[in-house]
Amino acid sequence: DGMAIHTLEDFHSARRMAEQRNVAPIARMERAPYGRPHRDPAGDRGWIFLERFCSMIKMAMVDDSELDRVVFSNSEEIMAQIREGGVRLKAAAKAGQEKLKAVLDGFLKELQAKSFTPASMDRQAFTASSSLTAGLAYMKDFDRISIIMRELVADLPAHWSANVTEQRQRQLVLAVNRGDAAAARRLLKAGAWPNIQDERGATCLHTA
Repeated sequence: DGMAIHTLEDFHSARRMAEQRNVAPIARMERAPYGRPHRDPAGDRGWIFLERFCSMIKMAMVDDSELDRVVFSNSEEIMAQIREGGVRLKAAAKAGQEKLKAVLDGFLKELQAKSFTPASMDRQAFTASSSLTAGLAYMKDFDRISIIMRELVADLPAHWSANVTEQRQRQLVLAVNRGDAAAARRLLKAGAWPNIQDERGATCLHTA
């Protein structure tokens, strides 16, 4: 009858319905070329939340003139979300370690409401589900993301300044590589150091 079947339970249910009507069940397998579609909105997915959280951190660490060079998206809504998170983090960092830790903890709490696993198994569905496999998959992905975020939250407050310096140096290297003299001047004025050597002993001055 054109009913979509995604699980073994769906298959058995369709077979029982066919037997009740005394007809032979017929099933057609269709390959999804890019895997099973994820039906949860992108903004509700745990892994995507982690990616955007990392983008917010990077955006918070660079100078305002470099914001549009470090994060890209074809969605203005997503860019606005990442910018807003970056602004919050940057303001918190300026207010001190305790404030930054509080804001980072807030992002960690947001993770609790996100969905996980390729099976679109969110927390509510997991609680109501009898599938142990789905439940374990949920916990596996949640634990992975939670560990990564907890490590970031624990590390960033004490090392924020050093990471900001590192990001500024990275932006200077990129500006020199693309021949952007205006950006290089802004970054030097902001405190980037042109004599730091890379793994080969070269500096931005060598590249310039």
